[in-house]
This record gives sequence, structure tokens and C-alpha cells, in this order.
Amino acid sequence: MGTWGSGPFENDGALDLLAALRAGDFDIDDFCRHADEEYLESHEAEAAIALAEVVAVAHGLRPAPQQFDGI
Repeated sequence: MGTWGSGPFENDGALDLLAALRAGDFDIDDFCRHADEEYLESHEAEAAIALAEVVAVAHGLRPAPQQFDGI
């Protein structure tokens, strides 16, 4: 069973993104190639929303949620 919720980090796509960021495995170029397609799968859209939230936190526009521990 997956993780489901309405927040930007309450789904499997977001948690996978955070895990990749923590591990240093996130490849922005690969991610952008998928995001440039006409249609995003839900997993990719979840990651895109989470990535936007990561950028907002990095720029001080949003407080860091507890899921950011270890990043």
C-alpha cells in the first residue's frame, strides 16, 4: 500500500524524490525529459509538486516540513 495524502510530501512520488535527493541520485536532466512530455503520470506529477516545494523551502518561501530531516 502506498502513501496517500493531500500535502506535497504525502505520496509515494514525493517520498521517492526525497529519497533520491538524500542519496544524491536525483538527476534533474532526466527528470526534465519526463516533465517535457505532453502527459505526466501521477508518480511524475507528485514528484514535480514536491520538487517545487523543495525549491520554495530552499528560497525561504515556505517552512521546512519534518520530511526534510536529513536533506
